[in-house]
Amino acid sequence: MGSKTVSTQNGLITVTAWDMDLSGELNAGTSLISVSGSQPGQSIGLNDTKAFTISSTELSRISCIGINMYTTLGAISVGSIPASSSATVHTVSLISTSIELLQPVSVYAMTALATTGIVIEANMTSSVGHLSFNSDSDSTGGGDLQVSPGLVLDAATQLVVSSSSGQIIRGGSLTLQSANGITLAGALSGGSGQYLILNADSNTDGSGTLSIDSAASLETNSGPLIITAWDLDVLGSVSTGVAGTTIHPSVSAQTISLGSNSLRNMHIEDSELGWFTTSALTVGNQNNGDISVGGVSDSNTDSFGTLSLLATKQNARVEFDTDASYFNKGIVVISNNGMHFSQNATFQATNTFLDVGTGTLTVEASKMVSTAGQLLQIVANDLHLEGGISTTDASTQCCNGFNEYVHAGNPYAGSAI
Repeated sequence: MGSKTVSTQNGLITVTAWDMDLSGELNAGTSLISVSGSQPGQSIGLNDTKAFTISSTELSRISCIGINMYTTLGAISVGSIPASSSATVHTVSLISTSIELLQPVSVYAMTALATTGIVIEANMTSSVGHLSFNSDSDSTGGGDLQVSPGLVLDAATQLVVSSSSGQIIRGGSLTLQSANGITLAGALSGGSGQYLILNADSNTDGSGTLSIDSAASLETNSGPLIITAWDLDVLGSVSTGVAGTTIHPSVSAQTISLGSNSLRNMHIEDSELGWFTTSALTVGNQNNGDISVGGVSDSNTDSFGTLSLLATKQNARVEFDTDASYFNKGIVVISNNGMHFSQNATFQATNTFLDVGTGTLTVEASKMVSTAGQLLQIVANDLHLEGGISTTDASTQCCNGFNEYVHAGNPYAGSAI
């Protein structure tokens, strides 16, 4: 097909052959192009030499809404694909028994479906659309998704990493990032002691949710877990062993809630907290706005160590509202501009540290902050107690901005300490 063009005027093109030599152009317009080998078990290579090979140069001569590359009982392997080679193809769909992604790939969008496994050995990037990988698409349990150490899978819209009934195994550190959400559907493990970064809203436009399916699990094998998102939808277990978990907002001034208050940008339900098993759970940083806490239960806070809530952006506050909260352990709460208890809050088992920055710690009338006999440390410019603070047999330490501690007896109710 030297220097010639085959165009279907937006009609489907189906190619079945042992191989293809494309020197001219193949144009399906707004329709699909389907490519398959002529023999069962025939291998296909996308810029990787196989029985049926489409080079990156040949790929750049194809125009369509999407190309489906399909082989029965065979394998598909993919070499280096630069963005310039795939710009006119839109979605590249790979459908095979097994798939190997051997070198860096930059495409408009990609779907990879295999029944006996996918191996990813280089960075994957989509410039406009999604990246979706399912290594066990027939759900028989025969296909694992294996990812080499130190890689980045970066989707312009949604990123889906799935192994249905198989395993998702990372060889080391791994970064998954997407501008419009990450979905984990499978059992992710491996990467002993190495970090796992999940950024579900990489363009910071407030549209990226991290979703962990009910049949999924995430195990970092004592590697740190760092999550950045607009929201979370956690229905499966998350475990980091002796390492910690950090949850960051994706947008400046984004509000966060834990428990029953759903009127915040990121809403981490009480039941979602119960899925985390981690040595320490930190929510928030210097970028988010207010944090609301309400309706958090003992039973859903007993599987992680110290909970730290950070609202240190200028004028950010922490509010314990909506419903009473009962924490299995003491927590650390640091805000920039105050802390307000309009509901009861109980902290147990370990010490609690409350730093309200330049603001006031307020406990409303008839409400109680209780530490169940554990030490309570407060750093504040002022206290406004219409309700009470009870530490039973433990002490309360109050500190102003000059780090001068004042010790007093317990309990406290109806007046400042």
